Amino acid sequence: MALHSSGGNYGQSSGKSSDKTLHRKDEKGNGFTSSGDHILLVDDDKLFISMMVKMLERQGYKITPFTDPLRALEKFRENSTAFDLVITDQCMPYMEGTQLIQAIREISPDIPVILWSGFKEDADSENDSLMGAVAFLEKPFHLKDMASAIRRVLENH
Repeated sequence: MALHSSGGNYGQSSGKSSDKTLHRKDEKGNGFTSSGDHILLVDDDKLFISMMVKMLERQGYKITPFTDPLRALEKFRENSTAFDLVITDQCMPYMEGTQLIQAIREISPDIPVILWSGFKEDADSENDSLMGAVAFLEKPFHLKDMASAIRRVLENH
C-alpha cells in the first residue's frame, strides 16, 4: 500500500492506548509487536495525516497529530517527555520540517525524529546530514517501509 499527500491545515489529538505491548497482525496477516510508544505526527495534509493516524494506531502506537507545525511545537514544549518519537513532513506552511526539528532539538536534543517528504530534492539532501532527523522516508512510501523505519528508530534510540 502506498500513501500520497496533497495538503491541509488542522491539528488534533487522538486517544490513548491502554496496553503498552500489543501483539497484532496487519492486513496481510504479518505479525508485529508495538510497545504503545507515543508519536508526535506533523504533516500539513489533513487526509494523509488521518490515514497515518489510523494505520499507526492499529499498530499500537499512541498518536498526537497536527497539521500545523507551530501548534505541534507548542504541544511539544508543553510536555516534551510525553513523546517517544517525532515524525514530520518537510514542506509545510509556517515552518519547514527541518526548522521544526531544530526547534524540537533545542527542547529535547535526544528525541528521535523521522522526516518525510514528497520532493526529490529533500531526499537527495538527506544523504549528507538527514537534516537533524535519524531517518528519512520519501513520499509516497509503503506502509511496511514506514513501520520498519519506526521500529528501527525506536529500537536503536
